[in-house]
Amino acid sequence: MKDDGNLEFESEASARTRPHLVGMLLGLAATLSLWAVVIGWLVIPDTERSRGTNPAPPPPAPTGPQAVLEAGLVWDRYVEATDFAGRAELVLDTERVRDLMEDFHRVRGHPWPSMSSRTDGREIRRNGQTVVVFQVEGFDRQRYPVALAWDGERFAVDWESLTAYGTMDWSRLLETRPHETQTLRIYLARLPEELQPPASRAAGRTFFRMEHRDHPTTAVLAVRPELAPEVFRLTEGLRVPCTAEVAWNSSISAFELKNLLCQGWNAPH
Repeated sequence: MKDDGNLEFESEASARTRPHLVGMLLGLAATLSLWAVVIGWLVIPDTERSRGTNPAPPPPAPTGPQAVLEAGLVWDRYVEATDFAGRAELVLDTERVRDLMEDFHRVRGHPWPSMSSRTDGREIRRNGQTVVVFQVEGFDRQRYPVALAWDGERFAVDWESLTAYGTMDWSRLLETRPHETQTLRIYLARLPEELQPPASRAAGRTFFRMEHRDHPTTAVLAVRPELAPEVFRLTEGLRVPCTAEVAWNSSISAFELKNLLCQGWNAPH
């Protein structure tokens, strides 16, 4: 009877512990499954894991005749566009340049470029960037240069160099002589020694010649001593396109260079 009691007790104990054992086994299985997932994630190659999250690399820039062809098609679309939005989406750095386009074409009333013909175009490299340039003739028989640059995904019109955009029209600048600093895309060149003003007027400054691409009138530009070496270097025997900040200085009765932003007209200023 004693043995039977023990057997009965053992049966009752086994019945009580079986659910706990099953729970422990299920928990262990779940833990092992979790670790299997983690280990599997760790050993999956990066290319497999990131396939759905990393964007595809940008396409390489076309070269040679293909580059000229694609850039030409974009330019044709720009000239043929019938509204502001259609043109704005075809320029470099659209989000920033759109406001400049609004100011230049809508506020100041400059016409959109026209085209009766253009050259075949050629591919160049500019600051490591693929650029296609054309010479375009408008219906007014005026010729002007056009550059389209590869922005990593497409060719787009370099609108700032196309218009030689400045925050004020050149004729108005010469007329009003603003003391407020203006950003201009201009040509700089040396001013002959015999045309340099007397020292009493120069006040330590060196004078250069500045001009706008679309206006016949030139002006002198005073350059402070700390900026003069760089301007001298750029203009050695050259007439150089530059992007500069300029303002009228009443004390010397001349425009003064406030800051030379860059050589060229395609910088984001």
